[in-house]
Amino acid sequence: MSRADDHKERRRYATPVRDARAAATRLRIRAAAETLFLEGGYARTSMSEVAKRAGVAEKTVYLAFPTKAALLNEIIVSSIRDADSDHPFREQMAEALAAPPAEMLDLFADINAKLMERTARVMALGEAAAHADPQLAELRERGHHAMRSNFHSIAEALDAHGALSTELDVEAAAATIYGIVNESVYLRLVDGFGWTAKHYRNWLAHVLAQTLLARPRTRSC
Repeated sequence: MSRADDHKERRRYATPVRDARAAATRLRIRAAAETLFLEGGYARTSMSEVAKRAGVAEKTVYLAFPTKAALLNEIIVSSIRDADSDHPFREQMAEALAAPPAEMLDLFADINAKLMERTARVMALGEAAAHADPQLAELRERGHHAMRSNFHSIAEALDAHGALSTELDVEAAAATIYGIVNESVYLRLVDGFGWTAKHYRNWLAHVLAQTLLARPRTRSC
């Protein structure tokens, strides 16, 4: 069979019903794996345990996710993107970047609080596991690169409005956001101090505004 014939054969089997069934299976595997990872840890959770919890054959798990690192990475990425919601992360960020400076940071704080509420624990798991898993470490760095890019966009937007503090350039502002906005800070405040996600959101909006925005000039007498 030629490559063209093989491609046609694959397309013949790619039907909406089959695709929907495969997507549902993939989602079930992700949900089972996330529960097991959080319960027993990344290193101690095997792909066979994931298959058993998801109610599928182990081969099915490996067909969907070639490695355990790929599985954890998709759990984190899909949770961050929130692509299945009516208002996914990408759209939220676009709206924040189009808003006036003060509102931009307020919206960004709200986006981040919701993101951390659904993702912080599994992100922390990935951060810890990446030290012992080279493939996961590489995927982690891609994720951090995407985060830094988003934070750089916020800093650039503030600078374009002339709203960035005179004490910061765009790079320093992006680095400041990168240092503040992460799952470690969120979990310390929520778990360590008993904060709610709303409390964290309000704190973050205040800290970002105080740190990043230019101060209004005062008139001299």
